[in-house]
Amino acid sequence: DLEWSYAGKFTLNNGDPALNIDIPIDPDLTVPTSPLFVQKVATNKNSEIGEFEEYTVTVANRGTVDSKDVSITDTLPRGFIYVQGSMRIDGTKVADPLGGKGPYLKLGLGTLTP
Repeated sequence: DLEWSYAGKFTLNNGDPALNIDIPIDPDLTVPTSPLFVQKVATNKNSEIGEFEEYTVTVANRGTVDSKDVSITDTLPRGFIYVQGSMRIDGTKVADPLGGKGPYLKLGLGTLTP
């Protein structure tokens, strides 16, 4: 597992405009380090406050050997919460992921074959 962190100080003064801080700490994914493919797609392109938003996360092993002990952590967007009991894998209801209502949901996938 890759773990990344960043320690830094950000000072905002009264009257400063709201800002979104994105620290580029993601690993360089241009280097082929993993045969895993992950894609997240929302069913609806526009959502209203309070609506249920369904989305699909596809994880596939595109390598030549099994990938063991695979887990995925899904980060929900700001303002979204996970609805307990809504998790499905290939259409079958499964136990809720770790992380409660979010924003970080972790699900163990076990071994993925190519």
